[in-house]
Amino acid sequence: MNILNGLFGINRAEASKKISAPKDWRQSPAHRLLLTKFISPVQIEYITGLDYWKEVLGQETMAAIQMFVGEGLLIEPALAEIVEISNSQVALKGKLKERKLKVSGRKSELAARLAEVDPEGMKLDIGDRHYLSCSPMGSKIAFQFESEIKAEKENAEKITMEFIKSGKFYEACEGMARYEAQQVFQRGLNCNWKNYNPSNDSETLKIISESTPKILSKLDDNSLASFRIAASMMYIWGASKADRWLPEDLQPNFSLDNSTIARMFVFFARNKFEIKRYRSVKSVKKMQIIAAPDSCEYCLKFSKRQFEFDAVPEIPHEHCTHEMGCRCLVLPAVD
Repeated sequence: MNILNGLFGINRAEASKKISAPKDWRQSPAHRLLLTKFISPVQIEYITGLDYWKEVLGQETMAAIQMFVGEGLLIEPALAEIVEISNSQVALKGKLKERKLKVSGRKSELAARLAEVDPEGMKLDIGDRHYLSCSPMGSKIAFQFESEIKAEKENAEKITMEFIKSGKFYEACEGMARYEAQQVFQRGLNCNWKNYNPSNDSETLKIISESTPKILSKLDDNSLASFRIAASMMYIWGASKADRWLPEDLQPNFSLDNSTIARMFVFFARNKFEIKRYRSVKSVKKMQIIAAPDSCEYCLKFSKRQFEFDAVPEIPHEHCTHEMGCRCLVLPAVD
């Protein structure tokens, strides 16, 4: 099974001569990011089937892959690796049973056993699927880029956290947006961070910093201060977990877990902001509360009820009993 000849019709030495590669590809974040996708063996057809790669690479995805092969950065994995990556553990055991072979061991051991005993059968199983993975040289470049990505994100988060701590919410949002605008694939659907206006998000952060939802009123002041920062970071970075932005020794002794506590701050601020925003919309006369399908009984009592702007109850509900906290939304009422 020779992928280089079978798939490209050329060997590696020929590939390096025939594939027209961008001279500065090592300075291209998109190309280096693509290389990281092959740190473990990957089916080539899966990568080339993702249309968005062509746009960020500035060339056909297959051409970039061929370039990596030509430079010796991508190689054909061992048969055992392909068998392991392309089968579940249950499937591997089933194939071993069919061949009356031992089914005990780790997944890698099962795959190696099949590849050794029945290599031709495993090649038939793989069929027309093609796999490549990083060579040692390719892995070095890929791991270095991953390290750079991690450090860049950590530095951006550190800067935005300092802005949040000092009450510079607009600057915190600007810093996040600058980071996102530089990414190969920007966060969010149809979001252009280069044209981002921080006004709404900075106002939401201000609400988080100044208000305490009643559902969290039993937390002590030190815990509240820590959770406000974590909630603000969760909000602007679109994260679902808060622990990495909380002090390690924080023990709030509360019925909700840390991420849920932070999320209550976010929901409170977003709902409060939405109520304020819709007050200025002439066509909106009332607001309504929409509960999650599995909300607690208390929250469900309010679901789809309509309220005048000044009568909307505080959301999250103070008396919510769900382990995930109150997830009710405040939306414009539709008659």
